[in-house]
Amino acid sequence: MALLVDGDLSTLSDLQTQDSGVLEVAHGEGIDLGRKLELARREIEIEVEALLRRTDAGRLEEVVATAAMARWHALLTLAMVYRDAYFSQLNDRYGGRWKAYQKEASEAGERVLEGGVGLTAAPMRRPAGVEAVLGMGAVSARVYYLRASWVNGAGAESAASPVTVVEAKEPHSLTVRPAGQQSGAAGWHLYAGFSPEALKRQSVAPLGLDQEWAAPEGSLAEGPEPGSGQAPERYLTWRRLLRR
Repeated sequence: MALLVDGDLSTLSDLQTQDSGVLEVAHGEGIDLGRKLELARREIEIEVEALLRRTDAGRLEEVVATAAMARWHALLTLAMVYRDAYFSQLNDRYGGRWKAYQKEASEAGERVLEGGVGLTAAPMRRPAGVEAVLGMGAVSARVYYLRASWVNGAGAESAASPVTVVEAKEPHSLTVRPAGQQSGAAGWHLYAGFSPEALKRQSVAPLGLDQEWAAPEGSLAEGPEPGSGQAPERYLTWRRLLRR
């Protein structure tokens, strides 16, 4: 699973799955959905950070994002969208949706905090992207879709980076490495494909931190698809606080 601080709890597609009309409402009322997703994530970070401070049991950077947390995030974002839409038009229909989503978001948040916030002792943030360098070479013209992930010494793998698209319009060479550095990483994996839905790992073992991946002249490797990231190793709950 991705880390909470990786930033992608839920997406515009997730919002649309929950509420098919949200894009139309946001467009009509001039609401920035990307900004609302960011604000809702920050609200969740504040709630989770408060729980961590009460117990001194972990850091925000160690929190693993779960499916339940993603649902909380989507509902909270929708509540923010319809709250703004209501105050823009004072439309009771928007007001009703705002209050309904706010209630659902509060209940979803309580379930997350009562059920347990997952933590990992050796968190690795996903790479911000990849650094790709095109040069002269013999590889035929292609469009690449690329993602990278970090791997630590125990074999745990971070969530993969956002997709980077590299278009080579003529014979070329291509070398790729992750963008930035990550404390605790011992190596990295590259996932590549010729469409965003068909990304496969390009090496059996992790590549070294100083090692680049070079595009082959023939087919790409058919390894596993990108994983979901690190799994929680322990859980912290409100109930544990109450017992103390």
